[in-house]
Order: sequence, then C-alpha cells, then structure tokens
Amino acid sequence: YKMHKSILGKCSIKKILTRVVVAAAVVTLVAGQSVMYAPTIYAVEQRTQANEITQEKTFYYEQTIDGYKVSLSADDGIFPDGTTVSINKVSSDRNQCIKQIIESKIDSEQSITKLVTFDFEFKDPSGNIIEPENGTVSVSVGIAGDVKEAVDNAVTPSVQVYHIDESDKAEQVISNTSNDQVSFQAASFSEYTIVITDGVISGKCGENIDWKLTPEDKVLTITGTGEMEATPWGNYNKSVKKIVISEGITTIADNAFNGCENAEGTLELPTTLKKIGDYAFYGCSKLSGNLV
Repeated sequence: YKMHKSILGKCSIKKILTRVVVAAAVVTLVAGQSVMYAPTIYAVEQRTQANEITQEKTFYYEQTIDGYKVSLSADDGIFPDGTTVSINKVSSDRNQCIKQIIESKIDSEQSITKLVTFDFEFKDPSGNIIEPENGTVSVSVGIAGDVKEAVDNAVTPSVQVYHIDESDKAEQVISNTSNDQVSFQAASFSEYTIVITDGVISGKCGENIDWKLTPEDKVLTITGTGEMEATPWGNYNKSVKKIVISEGITTIADNAFNGCENAEGTLELPTTLKKIGDYAFYGCSKLSGNLV
C-alpha cells in the first residue's frame, strides 16, 4: 500500500485499493490458479467504509474445478456483502443417478454420451445458506476434459443444461453454447448438470419453446408458445436445409436464423407472430416467402 501511495501521489484511497485488487486478480489469472473475487472485493469495501469511501459491489466469482472454469456474476443487491461460494463437482455415483433422472426428459432419438454436474452453495457472513434475491445469476462453464471429448467425437452433438432440485426433479434451463463455453441464468441453486447428447439435436429456446434439428433431413423446427429468448442452434446454421416455425410463436429473436444460407423452400410464418428480431433471416437467400 505504501508503495502504491508514493507512486500515485494524491490519488484517492479508493483508487489505490481498487488497483491493488485488480493487479492481484490479473497475476492470479496469469498463473492459471483458481480465483475467488467476491471475498476480496468485500474485504476492500469493509476497509473503505472506515474511510467513508465506497466501491462498486457487483458480485463476481470464479473457480476452476478439474479443468472446468466456472464463473458467476450478479448485479448489486442479489447477494449480501460477505457472501461466500462453494462449487463442487459431484461424484460419479451421483452422476449416474442424475443420468437416470434426465434420460426420461430427453428426446427418444437422443442418447446421453457424457454429463458433468456441479453443486452450488452460497452462504451469508453468518454461515446461513442463501439463495439469490430479486434477480438471477449469470453462470458460465467452460467445457473441458471428457465432456469436451464427447462433444468433439459426437456426430451431431447437443449441449443441454438441467437444474436438479432438492427433490431430484430435473428441469431443463435455457442455455447458449459458444466456443466451448456454456452459459445460462439461474434464479436458484443446488445441482446443475451439463449434458452432452448425440442424435437429434434439441433443447429450449424460450420458457415454453422447444427446438429440434433432425440430422437426416436437416430440418430445424421451432414449437411452443411465446417469445424466442435464445438461439442455441447457432453452430448448425449452415447445415440447416429447412426452417419450420409452428403456431404459437410470438417473437423471433435477433439473428435467429442468421447464416442459414442453405435453408430452402417457402417460409411460412405463424399467424401468432408479432415481432421479427434484427437480422433474423440475414443471409437466407434461398428462402422464399414474405417476412410480414
């Protein structure tokens, strides 16, 4: 601290402390070690309060477990100051149990090739287990190890995320996969499972909307009701040959079919459709029909 003070001169204590924390974080990342930012940030906040200065309280936590880099972020107020996080990879026996639970949820034309499960726990400064309040937490997991190998070796891989609650009920959550990174929003925590399937590629793209890409005819089908919130089929856009959007869909997301350059035929939009997102059909030059 004295060294930073002498170098920075009249720079405020707030700026000095912030730079010390950021510098420490960068060094740790370069060294490739696990980082837990939240306690460090909260420690700085407690010190600055004594000096009547404040600091941004945005929550961030990062941990690497067996090669899987797990990152959590949340807005100010979602967790109290001093919140601690514990993330553990579950045992192989527990994974087998979860696999049996999820198998009843996936498409009959799919088979699970690999899965990995993480158990999340948050505690307040008094040691009480807590959940996020008034918002959600952004979760990002880097695909690694045998899970990444399963993705690379699958003919038509699909990455899905399931929340396993305390009663062992599995519910699929909306997720996006890009550059070996799976991301999703979580409003409550216990176990979250990343599932790799082979066969028909499918998943959720809205609260009540499902999508499916059949490998034989390369038909991308969107079914359900409400707004499209994500486009997790992005990695397969160039292989899509036909797009089917069923009645009940009210909104098509931005860039939903951007790059589906090989999709052909007449596109029939549902009568329930109210909005088409920006660049939703950009590059779909082989499609015919009216986007109205």
